[in-house]
Amino acid sequence: GLTLDDGCTLEVSDEELGSGGGGVVLAATLTRRSGNTEAVAVKRLPRGASEKEQQKFVKEFKIARAASQQSGGVGVCQVYDFVKQGKDMFIVMKRYERSLEDLLQQQDGPLPLQEVLVLALHIARALTGLHAAEIRVQDLKPGNILLDKEGRPHISDFGISAIEGATKATSVVGTSNYMCGEMFSMDKLTDKVDIWAFAVMVVEMCTGQVPWYGMRSEQIM
Repeated sequence: GLTLDDGCTLEVSDEELGSGGGGVVLAATLTRRSGNTEAVAVKRLPRGASEKEQQKFVKEFKIARAASQQSGGVGVCQVYDFVKQGKDMFIVMKRYERSLEDLLQQQDGPLPLQEVLVLALHIARALTGLHAAEIRVQDLKPGNILLDKEGRPHISDFGISAIEGATKATSVVGTSNYMCGEMFSMDKLTDKVDIWAFAVMVVEMCTGQVPWYGMRSEQIM
């Protein structure tokens, strides 16, 4: 197992919970000094990552940790620690039941209006708090909204996020169905990129599909 700075130990399994360009998410068990254990998730940087990718991963942790601390455990994925062992880097975070994307796929159609209102309100409040702390998500989508046992949403994945004011995009990065025009044209990015993605998600929850369902990225642009 891995030993964390606070004396807790971490046992990482081979069970994959998810994956993406920024790494793979694995199931793990965190044992606290009291002896209590907690099922957690760890995001591992791909082995053989370049120095630039390692720096980006560290930046992701710092933004995610800042977002987690700002939220006080409400509406944002809780991040516990950063672990480096040899060439392996891990971000340790709370493990959630499923994502909003999983819920939408299971529903296979519009969500009940009351459920949409509750989810949208929770996400909007969390997003408002992040923006007040000058944290911009920039990759808001159902797959990055994690639901706890009570069904409450938590914003996660800060792999391409920013923690400053308006910035100019240097490349087209994101998920096209949830990207605003500024992200495609590489103009200055503001909090409006998250507000756009939030609105797209609300439409998707209400109708069961994104506004431009079936269109290619080139057509959306």
